[in-house]
Amino acid sequence: MKFDGTNCLSWSKGYMISVLANKLIGYLTSKTIFPMDEDGEEKWLSKDVLVMSWLLHSIEPALSPQYMMMDSTNDIWEAIARQYSKRNNYAQAYEIRHKSES
Repeated sequence: MKFDGTNCLSWSKGYMISVLANKLIGYLTSKTIFPMDEDGEEKWLSKDVLVMSWLLHSIEPALSPQYMMMDSTNDIWEAIARQYSKRNNYAQAYEIRHKSES
């Protein structure tokens, strides 16, 4: 499922599951801290860019350019949450609940 601006709740849950399965959730949530040594820095950047590429490819092309210039996976994740999650969660939660009752 690609993020299209209307499906933040279900998309973010699905995306988090895939990142958790790969044991890289800390890059999304910023719990994996940027290291101070050169070796650690290269490894951190490599993994962050990997998760970032997955994230950008899970966003509809019409929306992704605004996130391309951000510095980290967490920056993108937080920007999407600020812009979309509150606005759409209520409507999407209602829709999911309504479908499950049918």
